[in-house]
Amino acid sequence: MELIVIGENRLKIMLTGEDMVHYELSESCTEDTVPPTREVLRHIFADAHAEVGFDTEGERLLVQLYASKGGGCEIFVTKLGETGEVKLLRALTGEGEADGLDRSRSVWLRLDCLEDVTALCRRLAAAGYEGPSGLYIDREADSPWYLCLRVRTGAWGVVPYPFLWEYGEEVREDAGIYLAEHGRVICGERAVETLAVL
Repeated sequence: MELIVIGENRLKIMLTGEDMVHYELSESCTEDTVPPTREVLRHIFADAHAEVGFDTEGERLLVQLYASKGGGCEIFVTKLGETGEVKLLRALTGEGEADGLDRSRSVWLRLDCLEDVTALCRRLAAAGYEGPSGLYIDREADSPWYLCLRVRTGAWGVVPYPFLWEYGEEVREDAGIYLAEHGRVICGERAVETLAVL
């Protein structure tokens, strides 16, 4: 087993074919139909903690498994604490924000293709958008794309970027909860700035 600590809240675990046998995992573990049991994952995470100190005890986790060559697999473990995706979700939904005359809200847009995403990001950047933004994709479908923005609304509830809906369809704000579990983070922060230059 090879371990790479990507950050304070993210770990990459690489298992060889022999490791798969040791942990009683089959190659089908990377398929949605046969996920590994919690007991197996706890065993792997306990060994990882002992080796590199990455502690998952009591944490809410996002676990992604991918098959690799030679019968092994790669496991990406992300702790969804107050940093990472949950922190971004809190910022985008405005949880805990004090009341004021000017308010902001999160807007989740579903876009059909990457060309629409980049075109919208270029237009937002040109319009001076500087708020938080994130780009996600449904891990199971690999489409459509989801762009999350934080927009200011005034006393009349007017969104200052009326062209948003020319590029995509707005979905419910709880899309972020679904994507935190079933989505893949393409660009977790500053998505507009990053994609506007593509």
